[in-house]
Amino acid sequence: MAASVMLVCARARKQAGTIVLLLALLVVVLLSPAEPAAAADDVTEWSELADVYGDGLSNWRTLAIMHQAVHDALNAALPTYERWAAPTADEPSAEGALPGAAIAAAAAQVLRMLHPSRANDTDRLLQRALERYSAGKARQAGVTLGSAIGRAAVERRDHDGRGDIRPFASSTEIGRWARTPQEYGGSNTTSTRPFLFSSDEALHAPPPPPLESDVYRRSVDEVRGLGGADVADRTEAQTHAAIFWAYQSSQRGYVHLAIRLLAEQPQPGGALDHARIMSQVTSALADSAILAWREKEQFAFWRPVTAIRTGSPGVIADPGWLPFLETPPFPEYPSGHAADCYTGSAILLATLGGELGSITYVAQASGESPLDSLPVGMGQHGQPNNMIGRFERRFPSLDAAAHECAESRIWAGAHFRPGIEEAYRLGRLIAARAAGAVPPIK
Repeated sequence: MAASVMLVCARARKQAGTIVLLLALLVVVLLSPAEPAAAADDVTEWSELADVYGDGLSNWRTLAIMHQAVHDALNAALPTYERWAAPTADEPSAEGALPGAAIAAAAAQVLRMLHPSRANDTDRLLQRALERYSAGKARQAGVTLGSAIGRAAVERRDHDGRGDIRPFASSTEIGRWARTPQEYGGSNTTSTRPFLFSSDEALHAPPPPPLESDVYRRSVDEVRGLGGADVADRTEAQTHAAIFWAYQSSQRGYVHLAIRLLAEQPQPGGALDHARIMSQVTSALADSAILAWREKEQFAFWRPVTAIRTGSPGVIADPGWLPFLETPPFPEYPSGHAADCYTGSAILLATLGGELGSITYVAQASGESPLDSLPVGMGQHGQPNNMIGRFERRFPSLDAAAHECAESRIWAGAHFRPGIEEAYRLGRLIAARAAGAVPPIK
């Protein structure tokens, strides 16, 4: 483990003739970026490898496919919970199959198919995992079973819309999303099919409030007062929280939090419970990304920087207004950061049982690559990587972490409150669906 390092980050920028102090944070580097936290068991060690394969971007699609395959391979060998997918016609018999070998083979097969350039790393972990068991028919049967289930899991997603990459449509119409000053990266979305919902299932998302409404005008006033580049109302604590949550991947952060919580609080069912929980967590987080982006495209609502600079009925235009942090390059409603945090906290509470008490959230730096450079679809948010290493914040509860994450998007000047509230609704809906998936076999 890398030695702890004390780091002070400071950053200033000039906006509208004013020097704005952006960063004045004292943070603790817990681990070097190349050194993952200790895995909980032979399920979550594969979570860490799949995360690494994202190269700093959220690898949510791979993680969800892989963990569904791992869960199904283990429950084929030891039927305990229902499977994510029924056996294919050519699935090998599970009789005598070693469960641990099935876990490793299923995970490895998914990673080989989705990340062929990393095959050497995948094979090294597979070899290490298999060396825990004596060679023989049982181990080979587990490998054969897990490989087949892993292959089927990938093939089920072969035409899931991930390759249908298209830009968000920029508009000059009032209330509609337009490219903004000082944004970063690309502005793409995909047609990726959800993991927990059928593609044609009506989720009945409420629209953003009308521009003429008091709700909308109040939300504009709130961002104008708290999320501007140079405002007096934002507190130092809010400033620090805005920076902390903006420059990291909450998708990755919640995956690592799940791994750590399982290591600290092993579940009674061991690998069976861990495989189930990780499949629920990663499937929920995948759908958070998919469904939030679907709504962004559906409503194409403008960002605060456009709304405030342009003005609208009852809103005085301020052409020089700029947000505290860079505006993401896609529509406002709902907040993707908030949806991920609400989804992640809710599914962890549902799967690990009750209120977990205080938690330490360790930020995971986000990748620098823009969305339009990704061959398999969108990464999470694409916020520039302005963090070094990994940094922690302590919260009294998972709910407190999620709420600060959500509120921070207002303090950053990136979102209106209705976009945060829709993220809350969406996150709870996704988490409830994930928590009810793969129940115990009756």
